[in-house]
Amino acid sequence: MRKEKEKDVSIAGNLSLQKESFLLDGRLLDSFLSLFSVVQSILTHPFSLLKRRDSIFRSDLVSSLSVEDISLTRKDSSLWKRKNGLPSPEYVHAVDYDVKYNVTENFFLLYLLNDIKKELFELSLFYASLLPTAFSNGEDEFKEVPPARDRIRQRNKRLNKILETSFFRGLKKARPKDFAPYKTNVLRNHPEYLYCFRFYQKRRAEKKNKAREKKAFETYLSLRPSVLSYRKFEFAGKEGKKRKFVYSPYYSLTCLPDRKNDSFVFEFDNLIDPRIKSKHLLYIRKDTLFSSLNSPENMEQWKKYDTIEARSLFHQVSYCPSLVHKPTKRLDENWLLQDYFNDILRVRSGERKIYSKFCPCCKSNHVKEVEKDIFVCKECTSKYAFFDVDGTEHIQFVRLRRKDS
Repeated sequence: MRKEKEKDVSIAGNLSLQKESFLLDGRLLDSFLSLFSVVQSILTHPFSLLKRRDSIFRSDLVSSLSVEDISLTRKDSSLWKRKNGLPSPEYVHAVDYDVKYNVTENFFLLYLLNDIKKELFELSLFYASLLPTAFSNGEDEFKEVPPARDRIRQRNKRLNKILETSFFRGLKKARPKDFAPYKTNVLRNHPEYLYCFRFYQKRRAEKKNKAREKKAFETYLSLRPSVLSYRKFEFAGKEGKKRKFVYSPYYSLTCLPDRKNDSFVFEFDNLIDPRIKSKHLLYIRKDTLFSSLNSPENMEQWKKYDTIEARSLFHQVSYCPSLVHKPTKRLDENWLLQDYFNDILRVRSGERKIYSKFCPCCKSNHVKEVEKDIFVCKECTSKYAFFDVDGTEHIQFVRLRRKDS
């Protein structure tokens, strides 16, 4: 048991996913810059199709003819008539070529740049959400926030200049609905178009693999024992994937990780009063896009949990049942980790005669006893229970809702 705990703590101490996340975002912004240079190079000689147009004009209206025009005119006897006893063309062929830029390869470029525009917008919102922490905390990682926002603005400015060129403005008007990129011979063989397509494939693979999400999950898995040890919980054994921690003789906490969904299930049981127990679901995500979890299928499954929350490297949200961002004093990763366990393992002293009438969370008097010594607040939906330890009354929060959440 001791070796397992020490191993986990040593892993946790060497990792800072927030710092790594900033570095990866910096590399991503650099890659955008390289891509924009390639696109601007393409704009000097974009791929096009030549559409042949063969027209017939009166000969006196045409100032010059190409060799091809003369050849076609000579072969077409219907255009000739005799003039002063000699054959003379009354009409002539004039072959023209129309340059066509509305092709799949150029629509792909427009699709890729619009996708990057959305990603830059999301990055801009994300870094804006970190500004309070960047200005109030002393963590070195958060010093990257203001310069990162400047770089995002610069990339947006350059991207907008590209999209406002006559080339892309024309493509916007002609682009087909529901365009989906696919690999053509040009995208496969043309060096500059191939660079853009490989960039697109790489970004798509990164989003699909959710590499940062999985790494966040693994780090959370390794940090868990050290945080619980800090709260005086000791590792008490395992059963399959489940890990059990005990704060003897008062409480036990069981943890079940779900790698498939990047989530954890925590069961917090009171060993003094077995009636008092709570079940919590926690999702791990890499960014602030939590709304995708709020599906009808998930909401049906959530009914068996007392709290459903999600946290990323920088934020925490709660589903109760709508999505609510939880207020936190700080956004550094160690604080966020502690903050979650502070909520689900919250126990404090409190008198029955007071808190059986007033909610200890929001101070509302709309509380209802659903079982003996177990109460629910109708205002904030917090759920809590009373139990005695050595003659002192305590409150265990089954579901803790902050007043402003």
